[in-house]
Amino acid sequence: MTKMLVGRIESSENSLDIPIVVIDGKLHSWEEVEKMGMSYEGFQIQMEVVRPWLQTIKIC
Repeated sequence: MTKMLVGRIESSENSLDIPIVVIDGKLHSWEEVEKMGMSYEGFQIQMEVVRPWLQTIKIC
């Protein structure tokens, strides 16, 4: 089973030290992202950080 979370990291208006994650246009704290992942406890994860202009376009 492969699931993918795609979003972007942005600065937070509330805290300059802790960024937020934007997923599907919605703002999430790192704690919220952590809770999303709890249902996959025991699974391995892979995190890839890419520049926005390097994103690939998937053509079906």
